[in-house]
Amino acid sequence: MIAIFFLILPIYLLLGLGYLAVRGRVIAQDDLRRMMDIVLRLFLPGMMFYAIAANPIADTLDRGFLLAYAAAGLTALGLFTAIARWAGKPLASAGVEGMGASCPNSAFFGLPIATMVLGPEIALQGFALALLVENLIVLPLAIGVCEAGAAGQSGRRAALRRMALNPLLLSALAGLVWALSGIALPAPVESALLLLTQAAAPMVLVGIGGTLVGLRLTGESAGAMRVVFGKLIFHPAAAIIFVTVLGAGTSAAMRDAVVIYAASPMMGIFVILAARFGRDKMAGAAQIAAITLSVLTIPLMLWLISGN
Repeated sequence: MIAIFFLILPIYLLLGLGYLAVRGRVIAQDDLRRMMDIVLRLFLPGMMFYAIAANPIADTLDRGFLLAYAAAGLTALGLFTAIARWAGKPLASAGVEGMGASCPNSAFFGLPIATMVLGPEIALQGFALALLVENLIVLPLAIGVCEAGAAGQSGRRAALRRMALNPLLLSALAGLVWALSGIALPAPVESALLLLTQAAAPMVLVGIGGTLVGLRLTGESAGAMRVVFGKLIFHPAAAIIFVTVLGAGTSAAMRDAVVIYAASPMMGIFVILAARFGRDKMAGAAQIAAITLSVLTIPLMLWLISGN
């Protein structure tokens, strides 16, 4: 547990740096939001493409992993969207809660923890497959629910068009096509994408920390609690159940990888996406709480899978 704490300590430090930079007025919060918009439209799509295209997906597809991971994510998305609707939230806001409960931070939490526990080969294979499920299935569906709720009946066609043109979805599709082609990335292109990937992680974490300045928990605490419970407890628990049922033929290490990636806190861009639908304060509260509590819940999930 102490080893895991020190593993994720740099994440806390970068979050704190972003918070202090905005709090101390070194960076204006509006400037930080514009920087995060650049990250969302350019850096993260480049990272998605590289993570998928640079791995031999055609040789490493694991049916059990894909089925279990997708089933757990879709179950968390559907259930916690429905719970938020039952609590009186409009569809767009409910979709944001479902997104937070079902879309993990695979890159900055799942990958390093999986590497430490399972080794780099299994961790990278699981990371590539997790990105495929998240960016081709769960995240587009979550964004589609939010867009449909925000647009109303007359604007749903436009919402579907915006979802189809989402840079993260397009970059994931492009990376999948490239990986399946079997063509190696040219060395200069791979080096450029690697630099982009290395820059994305600290920028996202600093940006998340900056968005937490001025956070108030009053009116959004219930929604934040629902999202945190869904992401840290329900999603990995569902992953354990589904990988047990659907993971026949999948190695024990890959079954463990399903749970580790699902146990990660919500994705780094959750606050950015939630802001488009007026839920950035709830998302920020949920994210910082999930990152803090994951120090306890991730070791718990690792202990549970170690007994299987």
